[in-house]
Amino acid sequence: MKRLAKHQRYASNMMDWMDYLAIWYEAGTGKTMCVLDYLYRAAERGEIKNALVVCPSSMVGSWQRAIPKMLEFEGYTPEGVQRLEKIVTVVGFPMLYTSTIRRYTNKDGREVKEREVYLREAVDHEWDIMVVDESHCIGSHSSVQTGVCLTLAGMAKRRYILSGTPVSGGKGREDFQKLFGQLKFLDDGVFKNWTQFCRRYVTSEDKWHKPASYDVEACRELMKQYGIVARLADCYDMPDYTDTLVPCMLMEPRVYEDMRKGILTKYGIEGMMKRNAGGQYIRMLQVCSGHLKIDDANRMDLRTSKLDALKDILEGTDDKVVVFCNFRASIEQTARAVAKWGYSCVVFDGQSKTETWREFQEGDAHVLICQYQAGGVGIDLFASATMVLYEPCLSSLLLEQTRARIMRKGQTRHCRYMYLTTIGTIEDKIWEKVRSGVDVTREMLDEWAKE
Repeated sequence: MKRLAKHQRYASNMMDWMDYLAIWYEAGTGKTMCVLDYLYRAAERGEIKNALVVCPSSMVGSWQRAIPKMLEFEGYTPEGVQRLEKIVTVVGFPMLYTSTIRRYTNKDGREVKEREVYLREAVDHEWDIMVVDESHCIGSHSSVQTGVCLTLAGMAKRRYILSGTPVSGGKGREDFQKLFGQLKFLDDGVFKNWTQFCRRYVTSEDKWHKPASYDVEACRELMKQYGIVARLADCYDMPDYTDTLVPCMLMEPRVYEDMRKGILTKYGIEGMMKRNAGGQYIRMLQVCSGHLKIDDANRMDLRTSKLDALKDILEGTDDKVVVFCNFRASIEQTARAVAKWGYSCVVFDGQSKTETWREFQEGDAHVLICQYQAGGVGIDLFASATMVLYEPCLSSLLLEQTRARIMRKGQTRHCRYMYLTTIGTIEDKIWEKVRSGVDVTREMLDEWAKE
């Protein structure tokens, strides 16, 4: 029988003692079992009748499967686990609320549109316990998602948040503004409002009056008051890893140059003539990966050397291989090629109706092709020690989470990360930025356009 690790028992006991707590444990440290152990014991004592777990939609299934898996650990009974299944409700962020657009005429005679948000009936009641997983998703002071969770926090007796990257931000710096929503969820009195937070913890603003720097020591002291921290390497003996940039040749230089210059009409791309750095660079990235989106329904297939690089990687290892893509066209393209080469392959993306990744982790599938947004968080892929990043991810936070899919508890082999980069193109620059901890946001792309 398995046993909870020391750091897991510590977090579970801390939840016993505190009505609110941030568990800032790194990806792969087993945060889910910390929470379930506490809920199990609280239910055994008759202290709770219901509990709400809120998480990204891609993680709902992982939470639901984790409860019956508790029987693999020492100290849990079938009756207790069945009781817990009835008590715990797991909901993805989008399923917390619904919204409508209200139109009205203001005093100046102009029509105004206003979004009205309502809690869904299934969650609109009091909760004994509320847990938010990947709590950095409620960090923004202005998002609807944050507002909804803060409303629900007022309806919960005890509140807990989980995140391995609570303040991971862009430009290589920690983004402490994400503390606002997370800590206000735990303790409504910690900040009166966003303005009070800024006055206390923001030390400078940019030209758009957004936080540019923070009182780092004060922010870290604040985090210590509300949370506990654990690093994967401190909890388990983890294997080493190797990062390798795999250079690929640009096969369509003329099309790439046209996209760089904004020459679109000869490719039948209409309605996109306004020069926009974000859209411009996305099209340049598409060309590197062997396709070009024409409109909502059509795309142009192009040549790419990335498929040859991927084939070489597959032929050079007996290991299962995880491939992460950014574009849906790349997912379709690589899936066709991998099947043609004779490898058993499954795809897990935003359109997957079942958790196909389980056929890879627990079954015989040799290759798993994932979309960053769908497979980058909340799933275990340690059946593989080889990950191919087929094209750049624009978020350093998402990249960090993606890498943690294979480097987590249960992994015993040396991990290999293979970054495909088309030399002499924007991919080189994006990989350099994102791998150093910088989020390549639209604002950065606009800045690049001026260079």
